[in-house]
Amino acid sequence: MPPLSPSLSSAQLQRQPLVQAQSVDHAYDALAARYLAPWAANGVTLQQVDASHHHWGAYRDPGLGGYVPEHVDGNPNCRVQLLAQRIFYVPCVGPRSKKRLARQFAMLELIRAVLDRHSLPDLDLAIALVDRPTVPRAAVTAGASPPLVFGYATTPDHFTVPFPYVNFAPNSSWRRLFDAQAASEWPPMIQRQARGVWRGRCYSVCDGDAGTSACVRRNPQWLHRRQLVTAAAGCPSLVDAALVKRNGLSCKGLARTDRLSMAGHAQFAYLVHVDGNGFSGRLDELLALGGVVLKQDSPYNAFYYPLLRAHEHYVPLASDLADLCATVAALREDKDTSLRLAAAAANFTASALSPVAVQGYVAALLRRYAALQRFTPKRHARAVEWAGRGTAARSEGSDADVRSRLAGWRASGPVRRPAYRLHCDQWRQRSTRYRLGCHL
Repeated sequence: MPPLSPSLSSAQLQRQPLVQAQSVDHAYDALAARYLAPWAANGVTLQQVDASHHHWGAYRDPGLGGYVPEHVDGNPNCRVQLLAQRIFYVPCVGPRSKKRLARQFAMLELIRAVLDRHSLPDLDLAIALVDRPTVPRAAVTAGASPPLVFGYATTPDHFTVPFPYVNFAPNSSWRRLFDAQAASEWPPMIQRQARGVWRGRCYSVCDGDAGTSACVRRNPQWLHRRQLVTAAAGCPSLVDAALVKRNGLSCKGLARTDRLSMAGHAQFAYLVHVDGNGFSGRLDELLALGGVVLKQDSPYNAFYYPLLRAHEHYVPLASDLADLCATVAALREDKDTSLRLAAAAANFTASALSPVAVQGYVAALLRRYAALQRFTPKRHARAVEWAGRGTAARSEGSDADVRSRLAGWRASGPVRRPAYRLHCDQWRQRSTRYRLGCHL
């Protein structure tokens, strides 16, 4: 039985809060300064923003699967401009790409909410709507100023600047979970099943790789969800972990079951979080359910992760999840610790993840970014104004508009034709934008 509060490793210590005694606002401002430190000396030029917009939206890290070579344009990032408190953006999503379109809406709605509460300088920036960081440090020449891309998560090996995930948009399903916890609607720990729970699809970083089956064989350490289900099968009385929907090659042969709502998760005492095909935003949801969160050791960091403390706000699990069963067994035996952990997670969510706090982080981040701009932001030639979900849906344009935008992206830099064709073959069925781009 492993101890529940071992001494922290140096890696864990690096994730401890920057500010412990000061307010959440001060802590988030300090985090914003840390994330933008690589650009503090030289600032950010318009040429860098253009490059971040066009060339750093696809996965550029061969160590994370689904690799897109340099000089090959995959998804462009969203270009967002704040001019006189008005939001303009260059759409980065095809009209049929529903998931990415929802992410684009959520990002713009969050920025609108921030502007409703804060006054911000004029800005021009690029935001990635993908689950992995897109600017690997290894791809940037030593001593050079790196591209500045905002995204959902970063790692020690990437320059991506963390921006809140879609969960934090106004009126999101996560907001309903947050409000339910604030209203004490979730069952108390004593009334929950004393078991761990996880439901999800069998994602891994091999998904989308041109040679998925080879990727799976070559990188078993990336198959976190298969590892979780396999580990849980060794202690079914302690952990209920199962896959839903269809299983990809990384979980071939494993059974599947029905979905479980977040309210269903809240019937369990121990809530397991693991990576998927990159960063997983479910931790935001699990922290709002009033239980004990068990978090897999992961290289990914969302904007608030450095404020979380292991063994106070969550219980860490090994990256291979080999300690899953023993950890849940130990928690079941130590009810006082379980109650303390659940209360601390709820308090953290109420303070650090409240809409006001998250919007304060975005405001601090964008103000610090504005101070780094070495140019005067001006409206992009293809930018449209965001005035709400309904107007944005109409502004996405027809297939002809998408084709026109693609011509601009393709003309912005050299393309290695064989690699680009491979990328097209891999993705052309995914969205209108890819189908058009592959036939230009």
